[in-house]
Amino acid sequence: MLQGLPLPPPRPRETHKGAMGRALLIGGSRGMAGAMHLAVGGALRAGPGYVIGALPRELAAGLHQAHPEALVPPLPDRLDATALPLLLDLANSADAVGIGPGLGLDSDTADLLLDFLRTLAKAQPGSSCVLDADALNILAAASANGNFSWTELAELKLLITPHPGEATRILHGTIPDERRLCWQMLVEATGSCVLLKGAGTLIGDAQTLGESGGEPYLNPTGNPGMATAGAGDVLTGILVGLLARGMNCLDAARFGACLHGRAGDLAAEAGSPESLIAGDLIDFLPLAWRDLAHRAPTS
Repeated sequence: MLQGLPLPPPRPRETHKGAMGRALLIGGSRGMAGAMHLAVGGALRAGPGYVIGALPRELAAGLHQAHPEALVPPLPDRLDATALPLLLDLANSADAVGIGPGLGLDSDTADLLLDFLRTLAKAQPGSSCVLDADALNILAAASANGNFSWTELAELKLLITPHPGEATRILHGTIPDERRLCWQMLVEATGSCVLLKGAGTLIGDAQTLGESGGEPYLNPTGNPGMATAGAGDVLTGILVGLLARGMNCLDAARFGACLHGRAGDLAAEAGSPESLIAGDLIDFLPLAWRDLAHRAPTS
């Protein structure tokens, strides 16, 4: 079941935090700060040297209290144009960026997102970037209005993690019932590595699509108890943390999804899938990581 699952690079005995990567997460808005708490928690458990949580100033104290291990830089009270120089500076020193958890759909925030991604693509081509949640909704709306094209971000190494609702918006209409076809359409439309969430998460990129048969990877872990608010935010954090550690988008998506699902399985076994919450996934990530490292063959 886990044959060929890619594992993160080993942690050298002589390593230090500066050599383990910097993960930057951007998001949060009034009423949705919890999404960033969960994403940062997931990123911390993925093992990078630093995790940076960038969110509006009024929410920063809560994040810092919940996760004292994270860096929480001072930002303006809103994620709008005034935050752009600061976010670009943070991205310049980061090894991977994740945007979307709790971001909100405010028009000023939408403008900031577009300006940030366009500038990042030009100034730092090759940057690894995870897009989730409201980041996907903003880009989908801008694309539908003719104000954005996914080709503008072709210089970035993009990993997108839509659920079926977000997939529908990205594709500007009803998605096909066949999940494999939906995954294929997302890869073709965005040029990204796509992790299509749901019962039977599908993962792959353009190279996967071009290989014989063009079949995506099917994640083998997870259970219905993970159909709960915030689970996707934890996954986003895990993925950004793995990218910061040096994994490529496809390998990070495959291992990250498997790790996330295994944490959910362990949480369900310890209690019940009926009462599982997103925070449980963070708590069980260390055990899930140990389990996968021991069970997954490397070839």
